[in-house]
Amino acid sequence: MHLPNPKDDKFIIKDYLNLVNLQTIKNKYKTSYERIKRICLKQGLWNQEYRTTYKRKHCKDHLKDIQHNPFEDLGNPEVQYWLGMLASDGNVSHNSISLGLSKKDNEHLLKYQYFLKTNLKVRIYMDKRYEDSGMSKLTFSCVNTTEFLHNIGITSNKSLTLKMNIPITWNFLRGVIDGDGCISTYSIGNKKMCSISIGTASLSFFTQLKDFLNTHSLRFDVHIRHRENQNPFYSIRVSNFNSCSFLIEKLEYKNSIALERKKAK
Repeated sequence: MHLPNPKDDKFIIKDYLNLVNLQTIKNKYKTSYERIKRICLKQGLWNQEYRTTYKRKHCKDHLKDIQHNPFEDLGNPEVQYWLGMLASDGNVSHNSISLGLSKKDNEHLLKYQYFLKTNLKVRIYMDKRYEDSGMSKLTFSCVNTTEFLHNIGITSNKSLTLKMNIPITWNFLRGVIDGDGCISTYSIGNKKMCSISIGTASLSFFTQLKDFLNTHSLRFDVHIRHRENQNPFYSIRVSNFNSCSFLIEKLEYKNSIALERKKAK
């Protein structure tokens, strides 16, 4: 007789939350439906109606659509750009890859849809982070793509651990700025000035960005904001006129794919 192993409980919960089929969980841990239910109920996680609805609406509707890895050609400028967007504003979790932006940037996700060569729908969600505008999101599932993204550094915990295992390029940096950066313009007399800022909670990625900018002799300021019970938040700001002009030129906002409202600045 096989006796239940209490150490399996956390793995059973993880598989349940990842929408693994219950029969698969039963076989994997040599357990019963009743035990799975009891473990999940104890944690307040048992919700079969949600699992069924989620699978029907998402897994069948749009998560099975892309069978290839659209990011494989690392020499392609568009691939580099969208990897920068995913590194900043994407979410990679449980073989699912999502890119979410404010609803006002919905048109940009249509460009992403075109890049993916897919008929996946860009979906609109209400999200308190975006006030009244809501959020646009495009999601697909592909095991090979998820593994590829993990290998190059874009993981499910990337906000804290992001470290790129591929070279940072100007196209990649433009994607990062479009996702998590800020471009500000202002005037001093008749002289138009600008500043470009990038923020991250990953010390490794912060270091990589600094190294990249230093390689090109750009002048920038850094700021570290310490937060209670959280990782520090690291910011880089380029505001020197010559450095900012050089950066804008290298990022090629005018002639490349970019977020329109940032390109307009």
